[in-house]
Amino acid sequence: EKELIKKTLNIIENTIEIIHCKILSNPSLISNIEWFKNDQLILGEYQEQLRINFTNIENLSCRAKNTVGQTDARINVNILYKPKLSMIENITLNQGDKLLLKCLINANPSCQQINWFHNHKEIFSQSCGQQQHIAEYIIENIDRSLAGIYTCEVKNLLNISLDKQYDGISNISTDVRIQYAPLILNSFNKLAVKENSDITIECFVDAYPKADIIWFGPFGQRLNSFTNEKVYNSTVISSELHW
Repeated sequence: EKELIKKTLNIIENTIEIIHCKILSNPSLISNIEWFKNDQLILGEYQEQLRINFTNIENLSCRAKNTVGQTDARINVNILYKPKLSMIENITLNQGDKLLLKCLINANPSCQQINWFHNHKEIFSQSCGQQQHIAEYIIENIDRSLAGIYTCEVKNLLNISLDKQYDGISNISTDVRIQYAPLILNSFNKLAVKENSDITIECFVDAYPKADIIWFGPFGQRLNSFTNEKVYNSTVISSELHW
């Protein structure tokens, strides 16, 4: 419960509190108390206490009237909230491109600490500058081994009072995918088979996006009708030739 005594009320966003308007009047009041939020009358609230959810509030005031005049009591509201972050959800680059991650920060009070993670492992940490609203992470020459989930974590300190402080921590992630040309993982310069026997051989390929494997015979003819494809993971496939 709070009273309209302080000039500024620090409170965490979406907190529900009861605000009291203490009144001493002689002669007695001639009308109900009026409450105002952001200088707009709150309809239906006429008691000395107001129960309110603190979101999108810049100020609160109450007004009392008697035959002598009227008096307003006003308090400014400083709504504290943990960092609100935004970042592009998915990024696709070619191997060798520059990766630039931008994490937009909206926090009150301002952020204190920024941490970056790659596949849940911390890779970079820094203190926030004064009124910093953007966190960046850059890789000049991206390699396919650096694909994966990148996470921006931002922390601030919610100071309600000298003896009440809370950590505000938020994070947001993006999926970075790296495109690269097919890599043949196995190769055979020579293959020994018995005369008049069938040939069975398998070709493993690593590529993103998925590669198309094409087999050619000794005279340049395509042999795909004799193949069987297998998928091992998101980038590695194989094609088995029976001929």
